[in-house]
Amino acid sequence: MYNDISEVQLPQQFKYGSQQDIVVRSYYQFTADNRIYFDAHHYRDLIDHEYRLTIDIQSPVNAYGLAIDFFDIDEIYYQYIHPKLDGQLINNTLILMNTTAENIANWLWEQFKHHLPSGHHICRLELAETAQHSVILDSRLNYKRV
Repeated sequence: MYNDISEVQLPQQFKYGSQQDIVVRSYYQFTADNRIYFDAHHYRDLIDHEYRLTIDIQSPVNAYGLAIDFFDIDEIYYQYIHPKLDGQLINNTLILMNTTAENIANWLWEQFKHHLPSGHHICRLELAETAQHSVILDSRLNYKRV
């Protein structure tokens, strides 16, 4: 199929409907080595462990019908987060914590929160350790994050 895109006209309106905010979802994967401590003497080593991150960001829709750009979310992830996780022994990059999925999820939340543009908010973050197991942080839950 070939269409001549050069003939496309400006739309009659850029924003459709009255939607003020929308949730934008992004997915990421990283592989890391990790030692998880269950107490001072018991631990489990995870080698080449694959994690899957899903993040939902509430974003205003602008006059052109656009929310936060996926490229902006990717830039936050690949500039500030990915280098500390992917291919790393994360005990050496996240040294202040026991590197459980729960703690990593809280750290991810804080990293995105710190770098998101004003007016954009994280609604939900899910970090999956396996296809069957994940932890979820949800902005509707009433708890304090580190």
